[in-house]
Amino acid sequence: MPQPVWSRFSFPAALIAASLFAAGVLLACVQVPEYRLMQHPLALLGTLPGWQGGVFRWLLFVLPGLLMGISALCLPPALLATRPGRISQHLLVIAALGFMLMGMLPIAPHGPLETAMRAQAMAWLLWLAAVFAALFIQAMALLHTGRQRWAVAALASALLLLVLSLLPLAWLPGPVAQLLAWAGWMVCAAVLAQVGARGRPVVTSDPD
Repeated sequence: MPQPVWSRFSFPAALIAASLFAAGVLLACVQVPEYRLMQHPLALLGTLPGWQGGVFRWLLFVLPGLLMGISALCLPPALLATRPGRISQHLLVIAALGFMLMGMLPIAPHGPLETAMRAQAMAWLLWLAAVFAALFIQAMALLHTGRQRWAVAALASALLLLVLSLLPLAWLPGPVAQLLAWAGWMVCAAVLAQVGARGRPVVTSDPD
C-alpha cells in the first residue's frame, strides 16, 4: 500500500529542523565572541540586544519547533495504527510546542526568580515530559507491532534524553548535555519517520 503524500514530509521536516538547529549553534559560536558553548545555555542567546536575540530565538527554537510539530503531524500510518502510536504522536506535537515556547519565552538576563525565566523553565519541562513520554509510549507501540529492535532503540533513546536533561554528569557540561538532548530528539524523530515509512500499516481493532 503506497504511503499518503502528507507522510512524506515527516522525515525532511525533522531533518531540516536539525539542520537549522545545528546552523544556529554554529552561528552562535562564530558570531558571538562572548558566548561559550561549554558554559552558557543556548536559550541565553535570546537575550542578546537588538535583532540578534530574535534571530537566535527563531533559528534555534521557533523554526525547529515548528518543523518538529509538522514532522509529528505527518508521521506515516504504520506508526499510527495502534492507540499508543496515536497517543505518542499527540505527545510529540506537545513536545514541539514546548520547544517553540522556549524561543518565545527567553531566559531573563537578571535574577533567578524573574517571571520570564520561570516561564522558560516551564516550557523546557513541558518539552522534556512530552518527548520522554512520547518515545516511551512509541516503544510500546513498536513492540506491539512486532518491531522489537526499534522498540528497544526508542526506549533507550527516551532514557538517554532523560539522563542528558536531568542528571549531572561530571565529564559533560550541562549546556552541552542539553544541546545533545535536543539534537538527539530531532534525530530520533527523523529515524522514527524512516521506520514508519518502511513499515506496513497494522490492522488493529483499537477503537478511534
